[in-house]
Amino acid sequence: MLRIVQFFPVIALSACAVTDFPDLSTLPRHAFSEMERVATLEYPSGNVSAAAGGRIFFSYFPEGQSPVKVAEFAAGTITPFPDAAFQAKFVSVLSLRVDAANRLWVLDYANPALLGTLTTTPKLYAFDIATRALVHEFAFPKDIAVKDSVLNDMQIDTTRNRIYITDTNPLGRKGALVVYDIAQKKARRVLEGTASVTGGDYQIRVNGEAFKVLGYPVVFNADSITLDHAAEWLYFGAFNSMDLYRIRAATLADFSLSTAALAAAVERFATKSMSDGISIVMSPTPSIRLSTLSTRTRATCKRSTATRNCAGLTA
Repeated sequence: MLRIVQFFPVIALSACAVTDFPDLSTLPRHAFSEMERVATLEYPSGNVSAAAGGRIFFSYFPEGQSPVKVAEFAAGTITPFPDAAFQAKFVSVLSLRVDAANRLWVLDYANPALLGTLTTTPKLYAFDIATRALVHEFAFPKDIAVKDSVLNDMQIDTTRNRIYITDTNPLGRKGALVVYDIAQKKARRVLEGTASVTGGDYQIRVNGEAFKVLGYPVVFNADSITLDHAAEWLYFGAFNSMDLYRIRAATLADFSLSTAALAAAVERFATKSMSDGISIVMSPTPSIRLSTLSTRTRATCKRSTATRNCAGLTA
């Protein structure tokens, strides 16, 4: 649960009117009974990433107060990654991804309880999963991780040596994408203020109850993000939005293009549910899978259809 008392000194929440998000779900395609329990955790999990060889890494959800922030699950055992000592260096880890070079990238948004003032610097780490060695580290400057930033999720583009990151910025309403050049160790902040990264005024509900802070609704902006298998298109959208967008990865990776040129290259792709995590699967047909909070289901957007809407997957 969010520690609401910590919001009080730093939030300037808008008293905007919100409406319930429309129910876009359809009949489930798979029953919950088809799910297989893999592990039972003492604390709630955050993101999960699997390496090509089958190794599984995951983060613990920052608000769960777990003493371990990043872990590996193998043979029924959970161990801190890269080791127990490094856990003290992590602050608020949610997103992590294993890339094609077998590096585990860890994004630390360094903003416990979504405080409006960053208490430490958001960082990006990479570890060699074979040796567990730290092979890359970057601290985001204040013009990239701005006030109220929550660097929420990311995708790794090894073709162009780029990382694409969503800043959901729920308090400042300044959603954006961040593009990181791995080789040059530099970042740029793009698309802030555009519709593709801005959430709508929809009420978030958890188990039917309105999610509010100090009596006010919270809007999460750029959140969902996934890169297709060919590294051609990056798909993304705001949590509180019905719209899924995309942009060519080659365009987004080009640091010479202006922010206006990037905004013009963004395409609206589909109508989606209120979504958090998102991924692409290729079988049986290429489709985008989304988690959805509004109906407690997962959803899919088929890329091959002329009218792209999301349909329910799991009840």
